[in-house]
This record gives sequence, structure tokens and C-alpha cells, in this order.
Amino acid sequence: LGDDPSRAALDLVEALLRHRRARGDANRAWTFEDAVACAGELGDADLLRDRVEYVEEPLVRRDPSAPPARHVGDLEALFKTTGMRYALDETLGELVFSERGGRSPGDTATALEALDALLAGTEGCAAIILKPALLGYERSVRMARAAHVRGIGAVFTSSFDAGVGLGHAAFLAAAADGAVGTSRHAHGLGTFERLEGDVLRPAFRARVDERGRLDYRVLGKQFRGLGLRDVEEALREAAARDEELAAPQQEGGEEEMALREIEARVSVPLPFSSTIAFDRFSNLEEQPRWSPWLKSVTYVVDEQDNEETEWTLQVRGFRVKWRAVKTIDDRPRRLAWESISGVKNKGCIEFVATSKQSCVAMLKIDFVAPKGILALFPGIGMFQKFVQNKLLRWSLEKFRLEVMNSLLENSEFVHDVRDEEAEEVIIDPSDEDLGM
Repeated sequence: LGDDPSRAALDLVEALLRHRRARGDANRAWTFEDAVACAGELGDADLLRDRVEYVEEPLVRRDPSAPPARHVGDLEALFKTTGMRYALDETLGELVFSERGGRSPGDTATALEALDALLAGTEGCAAIILKPALLGYERSVRMARAAHVRGIGAVFTSSFDAGVGLGHAAFLAAAADGAVGTSRHAHGLGTFERLEGDVLRPAFRARVDERGRLDYRVLGKQFRGLGLRDVEEALREAAARDEELAAPQQEGGEEEMALREIEARVSVPLPFSSTIAFDRFSNLEEQPRWSPWLKSVTYVVDEQDNEETEWTLQVRGFRVKWRAVKTIDDRPRRLAWESISGVKNKGCIEFVATSKQSCVAMLKIDFVAPKGILALFPGIGMFQKFVQNKLLRWSLEKFRLEVMNSLLENSEFVHDVRDEEAEEVIIDPSDEDLGM
């Protein structure tokens, strides 16, 4: 309709609404007066209420510096004046990326609290528009659940993604709809029609029939690593986390802490000597380079001139700290440490030589899982797998890559890795000779 709809355009819209349901997107083009006037120009007021699902962001945001709640208040006033239901799109991005909502996935919990407060008491909000490419996969799923709890629809859409992005948005939409047993609104994934090609083979458009329906389960067979089942599991985990985070948290005594004790072990072959491995790994301040969950590791000296290290870890938005001291420093074989404050933990890494130019890194960590982080997972078993397979194994593999790249740059890495990998070496990861 534009900023100044003609009578012919309004007549066309009115005729369309008599035969079909529709939705609109004003992209914040209208003032309040413009929106009221446009609604009034429709000859039958019931059409707007009964045949228009919603209009995305119909109003200009009068004061960009004001909190999003003020803008939603204007949208509510428009609904009460005209009956025009609305959907929130740009408002979600402002909510998430403002200082209140956060600029990183680490602030998802804060953004969810802000969204729930924003939707509380609304009457005209029909749906929220979720762009996973912008908001993030997990955050989008959890925002959809927050909207569904209040009886508000969640519409997944794209940012002109190719088939891979569209496919994942479809999986999120299917999982979110399945959690509530219904699809309140059709999702907005038709942007594939604007693309000349696609990186997905067969292309995403090949899975959409002439009526705009998508067989997402057939599509899911084309994906590996993050398919439909992974998205459905993420939705279940999000629901469990929300319920556990809503429960009152207490510290508990020694018996309760014992229930949160976790042991994790991993071993990774390294195509360089144990001496090189030990020297690089023992430079603890470099640890965040290959372990992105570590925000920082710094050396500190106490009042008795004893050297300690201060560690800061962040997992899914929850940040914890501790101080530790070395308990074993046996170059080039073994390095061990134990916390003296903060998160209770101890660990040991051993570099077992398999040749002059290779070794196996064997890492063992025991710790008491912080309640705040543990609440982000469906159970302690799932958290233990996350620690072992994601935090530790992934970090050691990235450590291997970091050291290899550094050696190549400095012409120190000269032997043939392929020959080394051809020689099978068996190390028993259950070996108790780890100083623990």
C-alpha cells in the first residue's frame, strides 16, 4: 500500500481479503495517524479483524532511544483503535542487541526475560518474527517457546538465506510447532523464489510443492551434523533448561556437591614431540587461544610470592572463576593443577611419547559442576558428555592445530605427518598413572 495508498490499491486489498486470509508488512512506514486512516479506508471493518492475520511492525518507532516497551505500547494502542493485530520483527532485534538484551548469545537469558516482560499483558500481538540467521538458533527456539507460553505465534523466516539456512529455519519451525502441537501461522521461507541458484542439492525449492508446503523430514535427510533430530533435541533441552532455571537455586552441602562431581578424560594424538607439546601447553595464559570457552587465564602472585593462576570460564552465558596452583610440573611429561578458590576442580595432562616426533596428550579433569551451568543441561550425564566431547576434546584438537600452524610458520614442523599417522599406537586412557 505504501505511505499514501490509493483508492484503487485499497479496493484491490479489500477484494483480496474477501477470498483469502492475508498478512502485511509495513516495515515501520506508518505514523499512528496513517495507520488509523488506512484501516478506516477499508469499507468493511470486519475484514481487518477477521481476514488479516497481522501486520508486521506497522508503526514508525517514535523515539529510538526509548525502551522497546514504549513502541509496543503504541502498537497496542493501534490495535485497540482499529483492531489491527501486529507482529514484532525489528523490535526483537532491538531487544536482543540492545544493552538490555545483550550483544552475544551469552545474554540469552536476559533477552528472554526482556521478551517475556514485553509480551506480558499484550492483546494485539499475534506473532513474533524470528530470523535464526540474525538471532541465533538456540535463542530463536527459546524465544518461540516464550511466545507460545503466552499464546502468541512464532513465525520463522529467513534473511535471504540459501538452501542450508532455509532448511535449518524449517527444522526450527517444525520443532517449535511440534512442541505445542499446532502451527498457528505459516512460516516465511518463500525467499528461495528470489534466488537464481542454491548451494543445496537438490535445491530447497525442489522440496516445496505448488501449494507452498514443505516435507521437512525428507529435506532433513540431506543434512548431516545439524539436522532435524538435533533441532528437536535442542528444543527439548531449552524447555528443560527454562524449567530448571525457574526453580529456586540453593548452594547445598557436601552431600549435594558430591552429586555434582564430574570426571572427564580425553586423549588426542599429536604430530610433534612431547617437549614441544608440554612447553606450549604449560604457557597457561595462551589457553584461551585453543579453548574458546576460557575467557582468560592470568598469572597472579599472592602475599607470600607464590604464583597462582586465575581462570575465567563462560558456558552458554554463565561465567565462573577460580584460582589454581600447579601441583606437578614435570617437563616434558606431566603437568597438574588444583583450584584453591572458586570452582572446585583439579586436572592433569600427560604427554606420552610415541616417537621422537609425536606423542599422545592424555587429559583428565575432576570438578564439581557449578549449579548455574548444570541447570543449562537436561541432566548431569549430558553435561559430562558436553565437557568431555566439546570442551576438552575439541580444545585439545584445536591445540594440536594451533601448534602445527605455529611450527609450520617457523619451519620447525618438518617430518611427514602421514607416515606418523600410519603407525598405530594404542594408549589406554584408563591408565591410573596420571597423578590424580
